[in-house]
Amino acid sequence: MIPSSRTYRPAFLFLTTTVLTLGQSLNPSMPSKEYIRLNGQIIAIENAPPSGPNGQLSPTTLTFASQNVGSSSAGQPVTLTNSGNAALPITSITISGANASEFSSTNNCGTNLAAAGSCTVTVTFTPAATGTRTATLAIAGVAQMVSLSGTGANTAPIVSLSAASLAFGSQAPGTPSFSQNLTLTNTGRWIWYSAAFLRWVGQTLATST
Repeated sequence: MIPSSRTYRPAFLFLTTTVLTLGQSLNPSMPSKEYIRLNGQIIAIENAPPSGPNGQLSPTTLTFASQNVGSSSAGQPVTLTNSGNAALPITSITISGANASEFSSTNNCGTNLAAAGSCTVTVTFTPAATGTRTATLAIAGVAQMVSLSGTGANTAPIVSLSAASLAFGSQAPGTPSFSQNLTLTNTGRWIWYSAAFLRWVGQTLATST
């Protein structure tokens, strides 16, 4: 605060000002104003809001729980708010980074977000491999970005067959064919067993010609 008992006398003849910022207000009842002392008079100036659009994202970090490889998580929301005084063009919403292809997004933002408006971007995680997976969500024209992370896990059976089909060729009725192997592999961490599936495999092989 500038003491009222002091007088400022410039050494040269030119227009002089003293700006008192927030926290140095001469009038505590108006803390949202700035004050300028001009030629002995106090002039109050309203703090102007930022001009143009002003996009803000919340939260700026999304962390997904462990997710089975190849399966998709529930979506997590990110809110985009335009606190400016003009519409915010939405030209692109992108995901980049080391594991960008394992994160996807949908949104209801349209092509423009009105002043004081908000919209939601929903992010989904589908790990392609085990371990920590990371990426970054960005919206054109918005300074903030959202860090994305999740963990891929094999906590469920992941089964596969070594071949999609077996060909035995022509075979005389009532005579056995040569044998062919079909391998069932579980790359997950749980035991997988299905009697119905094994019966289907047996029936399929028995009727193959």
